Amino acid sequence: MKATASVTAEIANQLVFRDAKVVREYFQDYLEAPERMIVDRFDERLSSMNMLDIGVGCGRTTAHFAPRVAGYVGVDYAREMIAACENRFRHHPESVRFKICDMRSLEPFADDSFEFVLISYNTISTVSHEDRMQTLREVHRVCKPGGYLLFSAHNLQSVHKLFGWGGFLRGIEPARPRITYWHLRRWWLRGFVYNNPLFTSRLKSFDRVVFNDGAHDFRLRHYYIKPAAQVEQLRDAAFDDIQVFARNGEELRDEAQMRRAEDDWLFYFCRKA
Repeated sequence: MKATASVTAEIANQLVFRDAKVVREYFQDYLEAPERMIVDRFDERLSSMNMLDIGVGCGRTTAHFAPRVAGYVGVDYAREMIAACENRFRHHPESVRFKICDMRSLEPFADDSFEFVLISYNTISTVSHEDRMQTLREVHRVCKPGGYLLFSAHNLQSVHKLFGWGGFLRGIEPARPRITYWHLRRWWLRGFVYNNPLFTSRLKSFDRVVFNDGAHDFRLRHYYIKPAAQVEQLRDAAFDDIQVFARNGEELRDEAQMRRAEDDWLFYFCRKA
């Protein structure tokens, strides 16, 4: 029953990303600070790297990385996203390719194919725990020895902003009653309609959990994880030299800093052992 429910939820997630309205929302063109850091850090080396951009969406990161790397492949399991990329970047050279592909099964790519893999915009948070670990194994397989992985993941330590009383009070604006109404409505729907209140009250006791955070009109279930637990996952998947970054690019250098991190998501940068 649990496995069936998980599969059903992930099919529902995939259908969300095939929705034309959602596809339009992903027509973006920017880098977050940790992604920009990689561009700056590997500026000269990128030209010799083959890159796999997983969860490419409509190409938010493509224009920033594709011209800098030796070869670029953007993949997504939503064919509508890939179609948008192919149209948007149709004038790019042959070294820039897009492919419909599920990150849990990177079968089109041989072992040791890429020096750099990016899992963009919390894509890894859209699948179950078992599929998350399968994704990390697949990325490890297609990475060359010493190859790099950068990805972002939802931070479980931020959930008080979604469900806690602090989050409740934060959105109240007496001078803007309409904004206050929509905030309180979302807070109530998130905590009492789409999730069990007893469950949400215990979120801090978990290291990882999947729940409905309200994304895309409450149609998505997302995987949230504490940073220390994410570091352990990466070690279990045979990645090392693990660095954790806040969204502003600040490195969280020890467990104390990681425990205090309350960004909605964090970035993890590591290397194939």
